[in-house]
Amino acid sequence: MCPPADDLTEIVIKRPRRAKSGKFTGAPAELAPIIAAQASEASMYAALWRILPGQIGVRIILVLILVAAVLAVLATWVYPWMDGILNNQEATVGGA
Repeated sequence: MCPPADDLTEIVIKRPRRAKSGKFTGAPAELAPIIAAQASEASMYAALWRILPGQIGVRIILVLILVAAVLAVLATWVYPWMDGILNNQEATVGGA
């Protein structure tokens, strides 16, 4: 359940912060489930970011290399394999 629009201005101005205990502070109690759900969704990406070594520049380069490697694997092996399975020769455009 979303709070009324008047309350959103106060929430945006006073953003909740995560305390050292891992809990959010400064947010109204009714927003706690929403904030917890958003934090759990983002935690996978945060965990992946934390396990990468080096400073931010090195991490960005590593992420770009990993994305390029995944795309290369998809284009080299996965997409050709899927092309053999899917029968795209029987597609019709228009009606005749």
